[in-house]
Amino acid sequence: MAVAAFYSRDLSIKIKRGKKENLLQKKHNGGISPLGYDIAPDGTYVINEYEAIAVKKIFSMKIEGAGYGKIVDWLKANGYKTKRGGDYSKGAIHDILRNRKYIGVLELGKSTKHNSRKKADNYMEFEDALPAIIEKKDFLTVEKIMARRRNGATNAPCGNTALNLLGISTQVTAVWSYISDGPYKTYEWNYTKLEFKHRTNKEITGLSYMTSLVIQALKTLGKSNVTLDIIQTLSEKLSDDEKQACLKEATEATDWVYDTIRKMCGGGTQ
Repeated sequence: MAVAAFYSRDLSIKIKRGKKENLLQKKHNGGISPLGYDIAPDGTYVINEYEAIAVKKIFSMKIEGAGYGKIVDWLKANGYKTKRGGDYSKGAIHDILRNRKYIGVLELGKSTKHNSRKKADNYMEFEDALPAIIEKKDFLTVEKIMARRRNGATNAPCGNTALNLLGISTQVTAVWSYISDGPYKTYEWNYTKLEFKHRTNKEITGLSYMTSLVIQALKTLGKSNVTLDIIQTLSEKLSDDEKQACLKEATEATDWVYDTIRKMCGGGTQ
């Protein structure tokens, strides 16, 4: 048993060393290449232009608010299959949206066995290690969208995060903050800190994303800081459907918040 354990440990070390060498040389570490990439004879990644169209569509659909099911339907309708020839699942779409290869990053030791969001001690990464398919700003936008439904809770951006997402503030925040009807949590994820503050109230549960976002942005600004320019900015950000949803869903918000929403939607005040 001792000899077997020794050889097993020795093999594990060699495998890890081999993976590290591949990473240093910006090469594929085995297995099936992700959607959007092929592996060149020298082991490096090259973009598969046909598949890259699907990758870009997956990210754009997610940013536009599509769920995994709609994305899967689009892939089927347009003849896209997995590398093994099967149909894509919702879980596969989730993995694609979290894959940092699409922004040119190769990773080793991404997570520990018991915590997929905690990096292992031997974690390494290299930026610009392969050609990017997705812009970093779009990848980060998707990360924020996915954070809203973590742990089955309803989450909504708050504070400077809400102002940033609506274009009211261009300040780069060190912490992305969300209110949540789930437990209080913080995560370090891809060098982004996500903070979820527990709240159970009428200004989050059951509201659409945009309604929650607008309410939290207005509360962060405060009544005295809401100018006509800000109201105009919000009005231009929202579609007609989103405005109608705000008017319908925000009726239980603080009076001045709802009055501001009425102005934003072109309805004046009561």
